[in-house]
Amino acid sequence: PEDPRVRQILTLLETLPLDHPVREPELARAAGCSVSQLNKCFLQQTGSSPIRIWNRRRLNAARAELLHGTQSVKALAYRLGFSSPEHFTHWFGKQTGRSPTRFREAGKAPV
Repeated sequence: PEDPRVRQILTLLETLPLDHPVREPELARAAGCSVSQLNKCFLQQTGSSPIRIWNRRRLNAARAELLHGTQSVKALAYRLGFSSPEHFTHWFGKQTGRSPTRFREAGKAPV
């Protein structure tokens, strides 16, 4: 991205611990602009919002752990910063159409 604010926030989103809460006002403040300005710049330069990019990172981490790791769904939920395993399961289901357990089972099924 050309806009240094977008590059700055992308770097921040790539380096924050996955359990860190990400809020748009804090991102905008870090970029020195309003939430609407930040979202507009992000949409123009990345085709997405900062929150969507953050959620994509969390979803990719969740998928990788579920397919290749041994961590329980409960432990994974807390590692990704969710307030409860139920909240994580609901969020993951909305993103993928499957519960974390079903996603893990489908990924480990013989082909």
